[in-house]
Amino acid sequence: EVTSLEGLTVVYRSSVDLFFYVVGGSQENEVGPQAVTQSGYSDVSHPLAHRKEVEKRWLLDNMEGLFLVVDEIVDRG
Repeated sequence: EVTSLEGLTVVYRSSVDLFFYVVGGSQENEVGPQAVTQSGYSDVSHPLAHRKEVEKRWLLDNMEGLFLVVDEIVDRG
């Protein structure tokens, strides 16, 4: 989903009890944040191939891996 909030472009995706948000500037095309959202969700959910959705409890238990995923997305653009 894509929305605009106070001049910012907000892209989000939900999964069970989690929401993944990426916020870009007002001049930002929604394709960039949407790609980051999709990439982040795919990278986080990849280890869960045997499950259908990412859940908060699993994410909290694997926070170190989440930080690594976010670091790679931001560092390599």
